Amino acid sequence: MAEIDHSIDLTTSLKTDQQMQGDVQSAQSFFKMAQEAFSEKRYRLSMVYLRKIIQIDNTYASAFKMLAKIFQIRRNYKKAAEILRQGVEINYRDADLHYQLGHTYYLQGDKAAFARECTKALVVNPNYAKAYYALALLNFESRKYAKAAEELEKCLKLNDNDIEAHYLMARVHLRRRDFAAAETELEKTLSLNLRYEPGHYYLAALRYRENSLADALEHYFKCGERTPRVKQRIEKCFAGILQQNEEKLRQDSQNIDALMEIATLYFRKADYPAAKAALEKIISIAPNFVQAQINYGLMLVYENKFSEAIQRYREVLKKSPANREARVNLGKAFELAEKYYLKHFEYETSKRDLLDLYMLRPEYDKAVLLMLEMHTDVYARDILNQLSSGIASYKIYEAAVLFLLGEDSQAEYMFKHLAEENKDNHMVYYFLGLLGKKQNRLTDAYRYFEKSKTLQSDYWFVDRELLDIRSEAIARIEKKLESEEVSEEICYEYLDLLILTRAYKKAIRQIAAWENTDLDPKKLLERKRRALDFYERVLELELEGDAPAEQIYLDLGEIYVFKKRYNEAFLLFQSVLGQFPKSEKIRKYYNYLITKNIEVYESMKSSGATSVYYNLAVMYALSGRKAEMFNMLELAVNRDKKLAIQARYEDAFAKYRGLDRFRLITLIEGEDKNIYRLQD
Repeated sequence: MAEIDHSIDLTTSLKTDQQMQGDVQSAQSFFKMAQEAFSEKRYRLSMVYLRKIIQIDNTYASAFKMLAKIFQIRRNYKKAAEILRQGVEINYRDADLHYQLGHTYYLQGDKAAFARECTKALVVNPNYAKAYYALALLNFESRKYAKAAEELEKCLKLNDNDIEAHYLMARVHLRRRDFAAAETELEKTLSLNLRYEPGHYYLAALRYRENSLADALEHYFKCGERTPRVKQRIEKCFAGILQQNEEKLRQDSQNIDALMEIATLYFRKADYPAAKAALEKIISIAPNFVQAQINYGLMLVYENKFSEAIQRYREVLKKSPANREARVNLGKAFELAEKYYLKHFEYETSKRDLLDLYMLRPEYDKAVLLMLEMHTDVYARDILNQLSSGIASYKIYEAAVLFLLGEDSQAEYMFKHLAEENKDNHMVYYFLGLLGKKQNRLTDAYRYFEKSKTLQSDYWFVDRELLDIRSEAIARIEKKLESEEVSEEICYEYLDLLILTRAYKKAIRQIAAWENTDLDPKKLLERKRRALDFYERVLELELEGDAPAEQIYLDLGEIYVFKKRYNEAFLLFQSVLGQFPKSEKIRKYYNYLITKNIEVYESMKSSGATSVYYNLAVMYALSGRKAEMFNMLELAVNRDKKLAIQARYEDAFAKYRGLDRFRLITLIEGEDKNIYRLQD
């Protein structure tokens, strides 16, 4: 029996089908899709769209350029040049195509061909600045500096904001020993982009040559590249500047400017003791010199003497309230101090210092929390005195202090009243949780802590309380469950607590164990769905981590199957078959889901949806039913021509090792193999 020809001539279909004249066949629409695929680094798919554009409109120059760019990324310069030559033959008046072709030759090492194409680009468009720059670069590399300068002048005349052109002009001047002109070009370069590191490097070298060591040092710090030569120059700048200022001090031992420059120099070298000594000398000479006081405070911060630094900054702000640097440094000192004390929180001295810091700032909420941690009410009365002067929100802190002082009933009444007035204050719920914990109402306490964490997620005190209460509450209820007679409410409370504490897997197993008991099936199902929903989110987040374990995939797949999301489960297991080749469980689930998906999609065939035919074709292929696969795929392609362009790049098809690959490509691509060629 003759073999049935399943091939589809998509070239003819796309040209004759009037219903496909919209976005799918327009070059602009395909180019947009190609750009999206290119930006996502899906180069093979981008190539398909670009080739389709060239088939529709071979004058679309941007398609040739992007297609060549893909081959350049793959370092296939020969193929890139071939594509650009085709583009140039059709669009010979496109200067940029000539330039791109020339640049491809340059990447292959053919500088003469690059120069030829740049010349052609200028014939087509005399105002094409990139070609002038390219010719200048070629002349520079050939040491033809006069010719390079001439080409660069033409380039800059067309575009005076070309950073690369100014930079290259500076290098030309340097080679011609015209240092003044080079300096002018470098300054122009940096005025256009202050972060242009090569410009800083050469300008630093010029400043060093002029013995302007301070300027040279600034530019060397900004040039980024720390080669041995740059490091050597930096050390020489340091030594030279230090020597100059020491000479000034020999002439005048109280020269504050010289001492300040020495202190700054040592600070930049990270020699903090030497910088501090210089600043101390300045302060002894001029105690009211604000900048010295600010810098000295910075030295104290580096030595972790935060209280002294904070006190010094506050003294500066008393004298100069508008001093922005002192105010910023004070804020940083508080921030660094808090981080340092929290890092060393296990030490009692750090806790006391942190408490003092919160009272200095003042941050009464944190101070109250820390006093709870330290089991002390040392500042409780002080906070009440401050509250009476109207410095902070009175009610919440009054309630907090009452809690600290042991007035639990009055504190609880105030906190509940505050919760009704303002439901968004996380501190209220945190204190209610502490009260519940103190009164042995652990489930209520846990709910309050969870509410507090929802409103303010970065309070580590709450995290700790949640961890502490979890094991205690669950252990207590599990002990109750060991008795023969247990009320339904205790069972439901146990499940709720497991879900609240994110022990989702344990909750799911317990529900499964109780499914055939006297417990209400509806209540169990409602909790099971909740646990599965939460556990699904957790597992999906874990999949984004490094090297997820096999059990994570199995658990997530089971959830998908329970929710009858068979296709998602199939795709999940398919993606990890290679990762866990010896896993019998994953293989078993995978084969089961192929069969299950076939059942589901066969029941949906009557809908006539393209996706149903396509997905059914995938399942048939994976189960080895090739003839049925081709029939379904042909139905899918006939219904959606766009699918024909994308289908062969789906991951599933790449795994069909047992199929006749050429036959499959013919079916999907059509007859024109020159346009639709699979690029491996």
